[in-house]
Amino acid sequence: LGIYCFLKFTSSRKNYWALLLVICWLLQIFNTVFLGYVYIFALSIFTLIYFWQKQITKKMLLVLIKYFILALVIVAIIFQPYFRVARTWQAGRSINDVFAGSSYFLEYFYPTQNSRLADLAEKIIIKHPWPSYLGAIVSILGLLTIVKLWRLPQAWAPLSIFFTGLVMSFGPYFQLIKQKLSIPLPLPYWFTYYLIPGFKSMRVPQRWSHLALLGLALLIGLGLSRWFKKLKPKLVALLSVFIITLVIGEIRLPLFTKAVPTKSEIPPVYHWLLRQPGQVVLELPIQTWVMPLSGLEITRLHYHSFLLAANHTFINGYSSFEPPAYTKEISIFRTLLPDEAINWLKIQKINLLIVHKMEMQELYQKDQEALPLKLTLETIETKGCFIRVYDDEDTSVYQI
Repeated sequence: LGIYCFLKFTSSRKNYWALLLVICWLLQIFNTVFLGYVYIFALSIFTLIYFWQKQITKKMLLVLIKYFILALVIVAIIFQPYFRVARTWQAGRSINDVFAGSSYFLEYFYPTQNSRLADLAEKIIIKHPWPSYLGAIVSILGLLTIVKLWRLPQAWAPLSIFFTGLVMSFGPYFQLIKQKLSIPLPLPYWFTYYLIPGFKSMRVPQRWSHLALLGLALLIGLGLSRWFKKLKPKLVALLSVFIITLVIGEIRLPLFTKAVPTKSEIPPVYHWLLRQPGQVVLELPIQTWVMPLSGLEITRLHYHSFLLAANHTFINGYSSFEPPAYTKEISIFRTLLPDEAINWLKIQKINLLIVHKMEMQELYQKDQEALPLKLTLETIETKGCFIRVYDDEDTSVYQI
């Protein structure tokens, strides 16, 4: 929508189109911050190339800059709580984390599990790459379009978008094969990591393939529209349906099959918790990003979302980023002697301790570091230092 508004702005020279494209950006960055960055990169490329081609004037450029400065002020004000949390919890990624989440060149040509070609690919080369693969038909049409149209002025903006997304997806250093045959020469992402605010919080440069795909889609659309002008309308319609069928036909459907629990499947303890006044709750086993059973956190978040809303405050959570201070606190709690662990629960002002008994037994088997928790729970049970307020076959709840 933003690019459409930009093109309307360049053709009509009406300022309200510039305002609309900035509103589109605000909606995008409030929905997903990363795609807000993708939007800015794409629009900046269009703006620079159109200004160089004299399709927008200095006056029009100043209008765009003025509206975006206003939008940045709005973003800065609304994001203040996020900035404070980021500073408090050191919400940044190391350059090594970033490198680990980068694309490598050959994975753009290797079908992933979402493609029907994946089984054939694994028979040739057994790999499990990041999902940068764009699809066989999209890739072939894109390469043909680049070869045919790279000299065409209308293709320069989408072509630049494609190459920008491609290079950014490689992360700080180029890799031909994943973390092998890498070239230590810094790529543009290395500079954006250190110079542009927000880049240090991004974990996976591979996601910049979004921008590459956007550029490729625009190029393919431009190429097909030029080739179709030479054909009869009926043939154009048939070819369009054929291409769309090939693109969709490669996808291994259904893409998403994760079961979401219904209300009747939610364990009884959460229905009990729903009736309790708002309290600070800790659930055991408690996970960290590197621990086993982390998938349980996602399931519990479903329970909390469906039943509990914001009635309670949960110590547990789930994210691919775990603040170092949180990891340190939880690690200490897991390894403390029983009396110290019980004291830690009181210091954290936790009101309810929910213990999932079967899951704890599984955790003891998979993670030796969790064994001190077993002693803590046995101490709580034998000494009666907390009141047990709920109990069933799978779960016990203690009032602190």
